[in-house]
Formats: sequence, C-alpha cells, structure tokens
Amino acid sequence: MQRVALTVMVLTVISKALGFAREMVLSYVYGASSITDAYLISQTVPAFVFSFISVGIATGFVPIYSRIVNERGKLEADKFTSNLSNTLVLVAAILVVMVLIFTRPIVKFFASGFTGETLVLAMKLTKISVFGVCFTNLVNIFSAYLRLHGNFSVPALVSFPMNLVIILSVFISANY
Repeated sequence: MQRVALTVMVLTVISKALGFAREMVLSYVYGASSITDAYLISQTVPAFVFSFISVGIATGFVPIYSRIVNERGKLEADKFTSNLSNTLVLVAAILVVMVLIFTRPIVKFFASGFTGETLVLAMKLTKISVFGVCFTNLVNIFSAYLRLHGNFSVPALVSFPMNLVIILSVFISANY
C-alpha cells in the first residue's frame, strides 16, 4: 500500500508540475494579452457549466456503485456504470449544443468587458473547448471506477495528455 501511495504522490506532483509548465508556456508565448484572456475564459466557461454535474456524479458514484455490488453483484454495478456513462454523454451533448447556440451571451456573462476581436476569439475558443466536457465527465466516472478496483496510478495520469496537448498547441499556435 505504501508503494501505491508513493507512486500516486509522485505522479500527482509531476502532473501538477506539468500543469504549471502549461501555464508558464502560455505566459511565455502570449504574455498578459487579449489572447491569453480569451483562452482562459474559453476554459472557464465549460468548467463552470459542467462542474456541477461532474462533482455531483463523482461524489455519488462510489457509494452507489458499492451498494449495487453488495446488493446485486458486480455485473449489475457495471451495468449501472455503463448506463450512467451513456446518460452523461447524452446530457453533456445537450449542454454542448446549448453552449454552441448561446456562446455569445454565455461568454459575455463570464467576461462582460470583452469586445471586438477578444470577444470573437473567446467565443471561437469556447466553441472548441466545450467539446472536452463530454470526456471530462467520462474521465471522472472511470477514474472513480478504477480507484474502486485498486488502480490508482491511471487516474493520477489523466491530466498528462491534456497538458501536453495544450503545451504543444500553444507552441503551434504561436507560429500562426
């Protein structure tokens, strides 16, 4: 158990360092600019809109799954996980469509001072980043599922690909 805890701790520290590196790269490439502001808002909108769902599901999943395993068995608990995942994808898809339809008022709500090119860029970036929400909800469920089954390393690695893609995207976007 100590080895698992140490592994998870090391992976978490590396993950946080990579997140910090992501922020440093963004600052280095774009500095304190309207592009950085638009990017940060485009990340905030989906996170805010969907955080209520994600936190609620992640918090409630473990006790419900455990109860189903105890009362009806692992197969039924896995069916519950599958049904929950499908339902979340459907709900997330509906919310994504709503954000795509109402992007302008939503972005203006979060960034009332944005005008002109900054507003347009924030809207474009929000329309791109909102699709990540479908994956975020699934990652939260399956991370909890893996932890329930004793796999703590993979959930600790979840943010690695996202951070690497963002770092690479910032460098690529700087050339355009």
